[in-house]
Amino acid sequence: MSNQLKLLDCTLRDGGYYNSWDFDRDLVIKYLSSMTSSKVDYVEIGFRYLPDSKKYLGPYAYSTEDFLKSLDISSSLKLGVMINADEYLSTKDPSMTINKNFLKAEDSSISLVRIAINFDKYKNSKVLIDSLKDLGYLVGLNLMQSHSKTDDELKKTSEEINSWKKLDILYFADSLGSMEAGDVDRITSIFKKEWSKELGIHTHNNKGFGLSNSIQAIKSGVNWVDATVTGMGRGAGNTSTENLLLEMNSLDYHKGDPLMLVETVENFQTLKDKYKWGTNIYYHYAALRKIHPTYVQSILSGDRYDSKQIFSALDSLSSKESSSYSLKKLEEAIYSSDTDSRGSWNPESWLEGKDVMLIGAGPSVETYKEEIVSLCEREGIVTFFLNTNKHLPNKIAKATIVSQVSRALSEFLEYEDASMPLIMPKERLAAVVNISKKIEILDYGLQIEKGTFEFHDTFCNIETPLVTAYALGIMHRAGAKRIFLAGFDGYEGSDERNQETENALAMFKDLLGSPEVISITPTSYINLTKSSIFSPIIKN
Repeated sequence: MSNQLKLLDCTLRDGGYYNSWDFDRDLVIKYLSSMTSSKVDYVEIGFRYLPDSKKYLGPYAYSTEDFLKSLDISSSLKLGVMINADEYLSTKDPSMTINKNFLKAEDSSISLVRIAINFDKYKNSKVLIDSLKDLGYLVGLNLMQSHSKTDDELKKTSEEINSWKKLDILYFADSLGSMEAGDVDRITSIFKKEWSKELGIHTHNNKGFGLSNSIQAIKSGVNWVDATVTGMGRGAGNTSTENLLLEMNSLDYHKGDPLMLVETVENFQTLKDKYKWGTNIYYHYAALRKIHPTYVQSILSGDRYDSKQIFSALDSLSSKESSSYSLKKLEEAIYSSDTDSRGSWNPESWLEGKDVMLIGAGPSVETYKEEIVSLCEREGIVTFFLNTNKHLPNKIAKATIVSQVSRALSEFLEYEDASMPLIMPKERLAAVVNISKKIEILDYGLQIEKGTFEFHDTFCNIETPLVTAYALGIMHRAGAKRIFLAGFDGYEGSDERNQETENALAMFKDLLGSPEVISITPTSYINLTKSSIFSPIIKN
């Protein structure tokens, strides 16, 4: 078995969703070296997306021949790329598109191309398989959403694909991370009866079964197994290469050396600490209910919601067909799970005619902390912290503003130490936060309502609990003359919090009589007037 079994590492391809496939070059060089020395059979270096002029993507999204040659990869390491079938099939001539974007295999740095396609659309992949085989590549077909297919569907699909003759490796993917050992054995056994060539599996770790399912697949007859370093992948992530190779080595399924991966595991751990992939109770819960993990990943991004809201949203999704991701379904689930909160404090005219400063959490706050403190004290600007602030003295702030349950839960002890009032939707947060009588609470309610941005006497209706939206509306209601922002730097890459903040800023601009909002530290947000903390514009 050790001569037939192939371990494919797809860290850069699957992990690239976190950083737009823009990995540090030194990290990649060390990673590739470890793949070679540990005797991993294939590395899927990235995608080969078609050109995209709408957004920035790093080099491993395209994995061009020129770029791959620049990496000086060992000739003993076999490389592959993945393509999304829908992207190529949406072009006028898919076969021509393949030939335009791929050299002949003998002239290429890659030898393997895998095609990802939804199980129900597998017939459409034939033209892509034929075109890639004509160029001389080893070709794999990755059938996504395989978890719910009946025995008859599995049999007919593998039988027809087998009749095409050209495909080399038939893969099935546990897209929702919902499979267990019995499911893996059932699918493998049926495929092996109809499919005469090599068989592969791509597991996800939503229920913590990624490794055990991979080993079960090997025992059932699969001979291509995917993994990623530290399990890097969207949401709950994948089977980790280091653990899989340890198991394969101990069972004498593979002769690779897992100890050669130690350094690269440590390097990727830094990314894991930053992006926080890995299984948790929410991914497990979603997997049990056949909910696509991207819903969980979207809900968890930015710490917007507390556990009660998350489970409520997932329960709502479980009553719908949620095996494929839909932003519309996600929004409906979140809005239907919201808590009523009308508040008791009316900020009207509280800051009439005054300039105010909102302090965000961006790195620029630390960079310009001395200038911010000096400015606020010198010009008498009324200053507010959005959530806790670790870089500025509490004495410069009139109050801390908090609107998201998860932030309040994690930071509440710090609020007591700050010795300043809290502006917050008290009813919304009281269920999870033990509100101390020592803290003055200015209770301005917050209700979630899709497509709205309305601020009333004691509460607001907005479409997100984003603290920026909540704070801006309160400042307007309080009669602020101008609103200065510091620490609103924006987020990296394609982080969806950028668009959420842009939307809030745009909706605030549309409020009747809203004051001008001016960022005085560097920012990437389009819907902001930009100035400088060193500019005379701030002076009255």
